[in-house]
Amino acid sequence: MKKLFLLLALSFIGCQTDTDEYYVKYSIDSYHYQLGHKLELILNDENEERLDLLVNVREQVETTIGPVPYGFNASMLARDDGGNHTYELDAEILVSKNGGPFSLKAIDRSEDSRSYVLLEYKIDF
Repeated sequence: MKKLFLLLALSFIGCQTDTDEYYVKYSIDSYHYQLGHKLELILNDENEERLDLLVNVREQVETTIGPVPYGFNASMLARDDGGNHTYELDAEILVSKNGGPFSLKAIDRSEDSRSYVLLEYKIDF
Protein backbone atom coordinates (compact mmCIF):
# COMPACT_ATOMS: atom_id res chain seq x y z
CA MET A 1 0.00 0.00 0.00
CA LYS A 2 2.85 2.40 0.85
CA LYS A 3 4.45 1.71 -2.53
CA LEU A 4 1.21 2.52 -4.34
CA PHE A 5 0.79 5.78 -2.41
CA LEU A 6 4.41 6.76 -3.11
CA LEU A 7 3.98 5.98 -6.81
CA LEU A 8 0.83 8.10 -7.02
CA ALA A 9 2.44 10.98 -5.13
CA LEU A 10 5.50 10.96 -7.36
CA SER A 11 3.38 10.93 -10.51
CA PHE A 12 1.84 14.30 -9.54
CA ILE A 13 5.04 16.08 -8.50
CA GLY A 14 6.22 18.54 -11.11
CA CYS A 15 3.17 18.10 -13.33
CA GLN A 16 1.76 21.11 -15.11
CA THR A 17 -1.92 21.81 -14.37
CA ASP A 18 -4.61 23.86 -16.08
CA THR A 19 -4.43 26.35 -13.21
CA ASP A 20 -0.74 27.17 -13.71
CA GLU A 21 -0.13 30.78 -14.71
CA TYR A 22 2.98 31.91 -16.51
CA TYR A 23 4.35 35.40 -17.11
CA VAL A 24 6.95 36.17 -19.75
CA LYS A 25 9.51 38.95 -19.41
CA TYR A 26 11.24 40.11 -22.58
CA SER A 27 14.48 42.05 -22.09
CA ILE A 28 16.66 43.83 -24.66
CA ASP A 29 19.80 45.84 -24.07
CA SER A 30 21.50 47.57 -26.98
CA TYR A 31 24.48 49.75 -27.69
CA HIS A 32 25.49 52.01 -30.57
CA TYR A 33 28.24 54.62 -30.36
CA GLN A 34 25.85 57.37 -31.55
CA LEU A 35 22.80 58.61 -29.67
CA GLY A 36 19.32 58.88 -31.10
CA HIS A 37 18.88 55.50 -32.78
CA LYS A 38 15.76 53.37 -32.39
CA LEU A 39 15.06 49.65 -32.46
CA GLU A 40 11.85 48.03 -33.59
CA LEU A 41 10.89 45.44 -30.98
CA ILE A 42 8.37 42.82 -32.11
CA LEU A 43 7.00 40.56 -29.36
CA ASN A 44 4.51 37.73 -29.15
CA ASP A 45 1.88 38.99 -26.66
CA GLU A 46 -0.40 37.00 -24.35
CA ASN A 47 -2.90 36.44 -27.20
CA GLU A 48 -0.04 35.17 -29.42
CA GLU A 49 -0.44 38.29 -31.54
CA ARG A 50 2.27 40.66 -32.71
CA LEU A 51 3.09 43.56 -30.40
CA ASP A 52 5.24 46.30 -31.99
CA LEU A 53 7.28 48.71 -29.89
CA LEU A 54 9.80 51.39 -30.87
CA VAL A 55 12.55 51.65 -28.24
CA ASN A 56 15.64 53.78 -27.74
CA VAL A 57 19.05 52.28 -28.33
CA ARG A 58 21.41 52.44 -25.32
CA GLU A 59 18.54 51.78 -22.89
CA GLN A 60 17.64 48.46 -21.33
CA VAL A 61 13.99 47.72 -22.03
CA GLU A 62 11.88 45.10 -20.23
CA THR A 63 8.30 44.19 -21.02
CA THR A 64 6.24 41.62 -19.12
CA ILE A 65 3.16 39.92 -20.52
CA GLY A 66 0.73 37.39 -19.10
CA PRO A 67 -0.77 35.37 -17.86
CA VAL A 68 -0.07 32.90 -20.65
CA PRO A 69 -0.77 29.15 -20.77
CA TYR A 70 1.56 26.17 -20.74
CA GLY A 71 2.93 25.69 -24.26
CA PHE A 72 2.93 29.44 -25.05
CA ASN A 73 5.45 30.43 -27.74
CA ALA A 74 7.41 33.46 -26.54
CA SER A 75 9.11 35.27 -29.40
CA MET A 76 11.11 38.49 -29.60
CA LEU A 77 12.67 40.18 -32.61
CA ALA A 78 14.71 43.36 -32.16
CA ARG A 79 15.94 45.06 -35.32
CA ASP A 80 17.13 48.34 -36.70
CA ASP A 81 14.19 50.67 -37.44
CA GLY A 82 15.25 51.15 -41.05
CA GLY A 83 18.49 53.12 -40.95
CA ASN A 84 20.70 50.12 -41.81
CA HIS A 85 22.71 50.42 -38.59
CA THR A 86 24.24 47.64 -36.52
CA TYR A 87 24.27 47.35 -32.75
CA GLU A 88 25.55 45.27 -29.87
CA LEU A 89 22.37 43.44 -28.83
CA ASP A 90 21.70 41.39 -25.68
CA ALA A 91 18.31 39.67 -25.55
CA GLU A 92 16.66 37.52 -22.87
CA ILE A 93 13.38 35.72 -22.31
CA LEU A 94 12.51 34.97 -18.69
CA VAL A 95 9.47 33.10 -17.36
CA SER A 96 7.67 33.10 -14.00
CA LYS A 97 5.36 30.24 -12.99
CA ASN A 98 2.54 30.80 -10.48
CA GLY A 99 4.00 34.03 -9.10
CA GLY A 100 7.45 32.56 -8.54
CA PRO A 101 10.70 34.28 -9.46
CA PHE A 102 11.56 34.82 -13.10
CA SER A 103 13.86 32.20 -14.54
CA LEU A 104 16.09 32.78 -17.58
CA LYS A 105 14.90 30.50 -20.39
CA ALA A 106 16.55 31.92 -23.53
CA ILE A 107 19.50 34.25 -24.05
CA ASP A 108 21.44 35.71 -26.97
CA ARG A 109 24.35 38.00 -26.12
CA SER A 110 27.03 39.25 -28.45
CA GLU A 111 29.60 42.01 -28.53
CA ASP A 112 29.64 41.73 -32.32
CA SER A 113 27.55 44.36 -34.09
CA ARG A 114 24.46 43.09 -35.89
CA SER A 115 21.27 44.48 -37.32
CA TYR A 116 18.85 42.15 -35.49
CA VAL A 117 18.39 39.44 -32.87
CA LEU A 118 15.64 36.80 -32.80
CA LEU A 119 14.91 34.84 -29.64
CA GLU A 120 12.22 32.20 -29.01
CA TYR A 121 11.13 29.91 -26.18
CA LYS A 122 8.16 27.54 -25.78
CA ILE A 123 6.94 27.19 -22.17
CA ASP A 124 7.44 23.56 -21.17
CA PHE A 125 7.71 23.40 -17.38
